[in-house]
Amino acid sequence: MPRFHLRRLLPIVITCYLIAASSACQQVYKAPIDTLQKSTADATKAITIYYNALNQQERDLYFLTLLLNPTQRVEEVNAQGKETPLLANSFDPVAIQARVALIGQLATYADQLSALAGNDSPQTLRTNLIQLGTSLEVVQTNFSDLAHNRGDEQATAYLAPLTTLIAVVGEAALIKKRDKAIKQVILQGETPINQILDFLTKDLDKYVFLAQLTGDDQKLTQLIVAYNAMANRKAVPRDELKKRLDEIQRAAEQLRLTRTNRPSDVLRSLKKAHISLVGVAKQTATFQQFQSSVLSYETQVDLFLKAAQRINELRKTDHP
Repeated sequence: MPRFHLRRLLPIVITCYLIAASSACQQVYKAPIDTLQKSTADATKAITIYYNALNQQERDLYFLTLLLNPTQRVEEVNAQGKETPLLANSFDPVAIQARVALIGQLATYADQLSALAGNDSPQTLRTNLIQLGTSLEVVQTNFSDLAHNRGDEQATAYLAPLTTLIAVVGEAALIKKRDKAIKQVILQGETPINQILDFLTKDLDKYVFLAQLTGDDQKLTQLIVAYNAMANRKAVPRDELKKRLDEIQRAAEQLRLTRTNRPSDVLRSLKKAHISLVGVAKQTATFQQFQSSVLSYETQVDLFLKAAQRINELRKTDHP
């Protein structure tokens, strides 16, 4: 699965807001904005690990079942006539790619909106915004295809906010005055961004987290059952017993980490920080509230990234 980035998705509103603020005020906001950007990049890296592992995890579990049950045959199709994980993807790669592409386009959207507050030439900004609108239309087409032709019931929810974002980008490309364009983006872009974050959060809970949790639990259960079913363990060489127990220990650690680290919690924290940023722009929230939400987000991301990296290490140990 390609890398994607949420970098600067959250800073866009405050960046636009700060264009009209004093230089001193901008310096006050620089540190939390930098923290927000770094944390979002780290969150992106961690969530990518989870998305990338979905189908591979199913295959690893399938082969672990075969390894622990030597009497079972390797089959392309099971007794019910369905393809086994040997060939089949339990999760539609097209659906996953569409969500990854969407987040990637949000990153581009954020970059262009941040550029509105910079020194890029108006013509360059206009050209880039038009290109972004075209890319968002491609993403929207992909989600429409998922909804109507591939049975992805969740895909329909993304269509309306994508339509709004496309309109926001298109209108911004036509506005000559930056201050007016910035204000319009803040007001019209807030809702669709929040909606997309909500839908991604639901998808992460329903598909990624549940699949990860179920797979990790099944893996540990199979390893424990196989170990306890070993005949005459006292006669088994110590190195072999240690190898099996180490594998059980790694599986248990992986399940503990999965249980306590939901990828969707990162997006929930992301949305809270986004709401605070918009609140500052609208003067309905204080800088202290914004800063506090950023610090909470940073902590959440740091814990999740460490957990995701450790889970990935544990997987590679058993499946190099």
